[in-house]
Amino acid sequence: MGIFLDLSKAFDCLSHGLILTKLSALGFEGIALSWFDSYLSGRDQMVDITQTVNGKSVTTRSDKLSMNRGVPQGSVLGPVLFVLFTADFPAYTGPSCNTIMYADDTVLITASRDTEELEVQSYIALNLAVEYCCMNDLVFNESKTKQLNFGARREE
Repeated sequence: MGIFLDLSKAFDCLSHGLILTKLSALGFEGIALSWFDSYLSGRDQMVDITQTVNGKSVTTRSDKLSMNRGVPQGSVLGPVLFVLFTADFPAYTGPSCNTIMYADDTVLITASRDTEELEVQSYIALNLAVEYCCMNDLVFNESKTKQLNFGARREE
C-alpha cells in the first residue's frame, strides 16, 4: 500500500530556528552553520503590483514584512534545505514502512500479505507521519493525501 502525503506550503512553514537545529544535528557547525543562519536571517518580503491606469504605469507596493519562516521561493537551496530538514523523517516513521521522498513529495509504503496487518502498519505509519509534521511545524493536508493499494497479479 502506498500513502501519498501532501504537505501544504511545505517550503513556507519551515521555522528558521528548527532548520538550524536540524542542520546542527546533521553535523553542520561553525562557519557552515553561520552561513545558513545568515542566508535565512534578515530577509524581508513585499509585493509590487504594476498596472496601467489611463495609459500610465502605476506601481503599488505593500509594506515590508520580516521573514522568520520558510525558505526563499525559487531558490536552488530551498529544496535542499527541505530535504536536509526532513532527513530524520524515515527513521521517525519506523521499520513498519518504507519512505520514498523527493523534495516535499513523500510516499509511505507498507506491505503485508495479511490485510489486517497491512491496515495496522499503514495506520501506525500515517499517524507517525502526522505526529512528525506537528512536531516540525509542517502542515499535513489530509484532504489531499491519497492511498493507493497495490496487489500481485493473480494466476487464473
